[in-house]
Amino acid sequence: MVEQICLILMVVLAIFSIMSVSLRNAVILMAIYSLLCSYVYLLYHAPDVAIAEAVIGAAFITIIFWVAIKRHKAIRIYYLPCIVPESVMNKNPNISCDYSEVMKIMEQFLQDKELEPTIIRSKETVEDIQKADNYDYIFQWDDTSVTVYGRENDHHFDELEIILTARSDLNAKIYRLKERDNS
Repeated sequence: MVEQICLILMVVLAIFSIMSVSLRNAVILMAIYSLLCSYVYLLYHAPDVAIAEAVIGAAFITIIFWVAIKRHKAIRIYYLPCIVPESVMNKNPNISCDYSEVMKIMEQFLQDKELEPTIIRSKETVEDIQKADNYDYIFQWDDTSVTVYGRENDHHFDELEIILTARSDLNAKIYRLKERDNS
């Protein structure tokens, strides 16, 4: 009876982990699956296999997945100050760089993708940040638009570009920066 319940639970856990939208939830479900699998090995009188499954499957592999997810999901975003030419500022002193709408879009994008941002407000130039090569996205505002710089081969940037260009009211300019050659 216990054996059948465990086997059914293993199938259910496997299906839920495959169907999970969240990578973190999938990893947790697979760890539980592995522990349950270890228990089933004990029921089948294979304690050596059960211990190996518990140590490797439930512990070691779960930790590797967590680290990989954490590393893949961390991004660095630079926000550069608003640039308004003095001539424009003299004509219209009430200009303010309101980027709250872009921030809302970014917050939703980051949440949907389960990305964990490190946000850096910087007065460096785009060129200096690019030379340092420690960015994922760079945002810079001026009096009429927002300019977004991203890496050439970043698959998240592809999706962000679609979202930002779909909003014509943002007047977003998108630039892809080439990867630095480390050789």
